[in-house]
Amino acid sequence: MADIQETNDLGTALIAMAFLDNILMSLLKGYFINNTKKVNQLLKDGPLETFYSRIMICYCLGLINEEQRYDLDIIRRIRNKFAHTFETITFDEILIKDLIKSLKQIRRLESLDYYEEYKKSNKFIFVICVALLSNSLLLKCLSVKSVEKKKKENSSIKQKL
Repeated sequence: MADIQETNDLGTALIAMAFLDNILMSLLKGYFINNTKKVNQLLKDGPLETFYSRIMICYCLGLINEEQRYDLDIIRRIRNKFAHTFETITFDEILIKDLIKSLKQIRRLESLDYYEEYKKSNKFIFVICVALLSNSLLLKCLSVKSVEKKKKENSSIKQKL
C-alpha cells in the first residue's frame, strides 16, 4: 500500500480496492467456521467472490457499519469507472471528483489543520480516505469472533446459569 500514491490513477484505484477486498476477506474468514476449504469455495469461487457481495454480506452480518458500507461501495464505483473504460481518466474527472467528495471518511479529514492544503489533490484525498477506512476495518478484524467461538461462549454462559 506504500506505493499507492506514486502509481498512476488507474493503478491507485485498483490497488485501493484490492487492498480493501483482502481486508473484507480476512474479516469474513475470521467470522466464518474454521473450514478453510469450504470458506474458500464461498469466497473465491462462489457467491461471495465479488467485492460487492463481500461488502453486502459483511454489512448484513453486522461486521461493518452503514458508513463503512457506503464508503466501500463508493470506492467500488470509483474503481469500476477506471477499470471499465478505454479512455484514460483521472481523479480530477467531474464524476470521480464527486464520488470522492461523497466519501464519509472526508469528515475526519476536514478537521485536520492541513486539510485545506491537501484538498486540492483528489487522488491524495482518495488515498487518505482509503487508509482511514482500512484502519477501521483492520481493527474490526482483530475483534471479530467466529461463529464457532460465539457458540462456545454462549454454551459456557448457559452452563454457568
